[in-house]
Amino acid sequence: MRKRCMKREQMKKTGFAWHVLAAILGCLVLFPPAVLGAAQEEEIVQAVRQGDQATANRLLNRGVDVNTRDDQDMTLLMTAAAAGNDSLLTMLLEKGAEVNGVITKGPMQGTTALMLAAANRHEKAVAALLKYRADVNGRDARGHTALRMAAAAGDLPIMDELIAAGSDLNIRYLDDMTILMEAVRSGQQDVVRLLLDRGASPHVQNREGISALMWAVKSGNAQSVEMLLRKGVDVRARTQSGATALMFLNDKGNGRIAELLITAGADIHGADQDGNTVLMFLAKYGLTDAVKILLAHQVQVNVKNRDGLTPLVCAVLGMHGETVELLLENGADPEAKFVGDMTPLLSAARRGDAKSVAALLKHGACINAVNSGLVSPLMSAAGEGHTEVVKILLAQQADVNLQNKPRRTALMYAASHGHVEAIRALLAAGAGVNAADSRGAMALTLAASSGHSETVRVLRQAGADINAKDSRGTTALMCASWAGHEEMVRLLVELGARITETDHSGKTAENWASEQGFDKIVRILQGTETSAGAGKGPGQAAGGKNG
Repeated sequence: MRKRCMKREQMKKTGFAWHVLAAILGCLVLFPPAVLGAAQEEEIVQAVRQGDQATANRLLNRGVDVNTRDDQDMTLLMTAAAAGNDSLLTMLLEKGAEVNGVITKGPMQGTTALMLAAANRHEKAVAALLKYRADVNGRDARGHTALRMAAAAGDLPIMDELIAAGSDLNIRYLDDMTILMEAVRSGQQDVVRLLLDRGASPHVQNREGISALMWAVKSGNAQSVEMLLRKGVDVRARTQSGATALMFLNDKGNGRIAELLITAGADIHGADQDGNTVLMFLAKYGLTDAVKILLAHQVQVNVKNRDGLTPLVCAVLGMHGETVELLLENGADPEAKFVGDMTPLLSAARRGDAKSVAALLKHGACINAVNSGLVSPLMSAAGEGHTEVVKILLAQQADVNLQNKPRRTALMYAASHGHVEAIRALLAAGAGVNAADSRGAMALTLAASSGHSETVRVLRQAGADINAKDSRGTTALMCASWAGHEEMVRLLVELGARITETDHSGKTAENWASEQGFDKIVRILQGTETSAGAGKGPGQAAGGKNG
């Protein structure tokens, strides 16, 4: 009896075990190991992101990989480092996290946990990673190191930690910059000071030959310039193109920096491989304070570069009137010609630089000189519509009726482009309204051809002959009809243009419009087209600019 009971009890236990095993097997069918593993990996990723150390620890103890990566390819250690979660970071390191693992894809490729901690200014995290021998000179896809990231963040304590751990101070990155160059360029004075104090070389030049000193000058950073000079940098060092630090001056603190460089022995007389002198660079950017300093050191003021430009021309091209005046006062030649027989005055007039024009005239520039394009300063200013310059030139007795080789006048240039205010100034000074060029064209014809309605009105009021013909017998009306300027045609007819006039080939304005397919203009000339432009004011002519 007793044996039978024991056997029955054993059978019950065996049956229970089979039930348990079946349940386990069922779970494995419903949730295979791969699914369970993926779920746990996602859980630990979220736990680390949220700083939930307890959950992360529990999952690691269950066997989840300590080097699990998220969808951005960041390891758990990287996530903790970026967040500055020191306790969680330490736990992961103690459990064997790969300290030098890198992101293998995406824009952050090559980034390590140390870089993330440094970039986010987490000093304790950096210390913990260094304790576990994080690679201080590891580089991401851009060639950046943890030290560069700490420098960019301006974190001096972290920089000191990394330098003490052996970070290379003079490493060049893919952009060919050193940390010192980048700090100088960014104006990070404290970072520059620390790097120099810790031994960063101030003498390094990139592939183009640009040094930290040159970056400091270009950035207008006088304090960095002083620090670098104290470290004995070569103030006469040149780039591949022959430029020196002085040639990198810009409008930021240029006078102070120029003094520092010159006092340190900078070459003030030399030139780059294109013949550009320091004075030319300074004049080009209108650095008047620095120009004064160089002039006080008796630099050559009329030297030319390979393109024939003098410092004065450089200042004129940059439209720096104050610098132009200063150079002229110190002996610059106001008639220094360059490309195409261009003079400084003609160049200034074309640019509308009234201050430079006035200075050049004051110092004897020839007011009626023409370049190889046969244009005078007045013609150029009028053609560009620079009314203020036109008035300055006229006040200084510029020849208002001067005709160049094509026999064009300033009025014709202004009329061609519809510059009404310049035209009024020229007419007030006695410009001949009916002067003709070498083809017989007058100002009104040129304005009509371009569709400048208001210009035509002003010229007509000043006595322009509306029916004048050029050397081919063409009238303003014919030109406007051929060009398709409907409202101009209406205006010319309104102002008295004769429709029946013929050119030397016997064609009328209507014939020209018909040949070009401008049926509406044909109807206007035939008097069968009603005024579609009714209600429009002068200067709103179709096909033309507002004259």
